[in-house]
Amino acid sequence: CTQCPAGKFKADFGPADCVRCEAGKYADAPVGADACNDCQAGKYNAATTGATVCDSCQAGKFKAAAGVNIACDNCVPGKFKAAGVNTACDSCQAGKYQATVGATSESDCTSCPGNANAPQGSAASSACACNAGYTGANGESCASCTAGKYKESVGAATCSSCPSDSVSAEGSTSPSDCIAECAPGWTGPAGSCTQCPAGKFKADFGPADC
Repeated sequence: CTQCPAGKFKADFGPADCVRCEAGKYADAPVGADACNDCQAGKYNAATTGATVCDSCQAGKFKAAAGVNIACDNCVPGKFKAAGVNTACDSCQAGKYQATVGATSESDCTSCPGNANAPQGSAASSACACNAGYTGANGESCASCTAGKYKESVGAATCSSCPSDSVSAEGSTSPSDCIAECAPGWTGPAGSCTQCPAGKFKADFGPADC
């Protein structure tokens, strides 16, 4: 008797010929296999029978588990991977997104517009939401809350106005940022502001007269 060569196996006793390993499996040295091995995680063997090794996944692909792996799986949007023994794809970092299937590099991840953020592994620009203190539609540029307004949450909500007898700096993130001071159109000492009467105006914050 002679041993089955690499890439082939024979499971039963008798004079039958050795059989080539099916696609998705392999038989390497030492020879004389009575069964072929599943491809390891991160590897595959496509249409080739009689394989002695399995190939590493291509860039943009992965295989999470060992098995009859005839192909690797594509990285989903929000993830990427260079070529190698890939058992998982890497996520785009927070503040970035990636919308295509099978991305191969971190450079495929796109940064959110200014003053917006997105969770790790985001798959669309709509995941980019305006930071606290900024407002705008998801996925679009964000503008800072104007003086006298604030926004506590992340997202597309509008900025809230401070009470009429207080003011806040541009880009404020909390009602506690509103400092007692009469707003434009109001006059008097902080804490007891009154509206300008008909026929008068006041453009700035502070105690000045209308």
